[in-house]
Amino acid sequence: MLQGSDFVSYIWMYAALLHTIIGLHAQIAISIFSFIAMLLFWRVSLLRWIFLTILILVAGPRLFVSGGKIVSDALTTTVIKYKIIVEVETPEGLKTGSNVVQVTITPKFVHWNPSSPPVSTRVKAEAIFIDLGQKRHVVVTLRFGEAGTSGDLDSLAQSVFKWPIEKITGNTNVAGQRRELHGYDIPLMLEFSNRNDPSTARIVRPNEFGKHFGTGYSFKGAWIELTQDDVSFGTIVQYLPWLKNADSLHELGLYKLYSPSLSFGSGLFILTR
Repeated sequence: MLQGSDFVSYIWMYAALLHTIIGLHAQIAISIFSFIAMLLFWRVSLLRWIFLTILILVAGPRLFVSGGKIVSDALTTTVIKYKIIVEVETPEGLKTGSNVVQVTITPKFVHWNPSSPPVSTRVKAEAIFIDLGQKRHVVVTLRFGEAGTSGDLDSLAQSVFKWPIEKITGNTNVAGQRRELHGYDIPLMLEFSNRNDPSTARIVRPNEFGKHFGTGYSFKGAWIELTQDDVSFGTIVQYLPWLKNADSLHELGLYKLYSPSLSFGSGLFILTR
């Protein structure tokens, strides 16, 4: 006898198989056609039941899975909020920039594929612009490491704090707790010689601030801090207006900073997935 979880798993697998074989658009078209045909032939018992069966087989599983996902999202969503803070020493004194990263974690309604993560993760974040004075600046991006090829905002808090997720999300007393970032956990930083031209970007590594900007400039440090603050959007676009129309680094002329084999979207500066 099938258990409840087995039944749900079979429905999910059937829905996934159907989606793979005929695709979403075909499912919608068949469902609409079957519904209309069922109404037209309502008085013909055999045809009515044939089209009703097709409708249930094609549209039913998707509605079941979609409805379950909505319920799951509403009941079991977990949110992690943390700030990324960067400090730079300048001839004018210490300059600090920060912004909030929000990670939303939702268990999948049915996790039938062991090779895939049991949760879906969404991230909202924005790059940090730090005015260093004397017409100097640095942009702290949403990628990590010397070339922006490491680090993951999804799991940064768990990785750095080394705490179970329940402690990070379920205890408001941990707000304000911070840890210093080191090595490949330090965000990739850029400077634009012309802020209106994205192709003028240059990477500024933590140990090269003095060489890049001149005497009196040095990288003080980067931190991650747990918070209850909300994510703010719109600031980085004020400083880098070309981001409004940014689709890829190739279009922006930023591809020269990276290996051609790497692919980066506009998520280098704004992430809303």
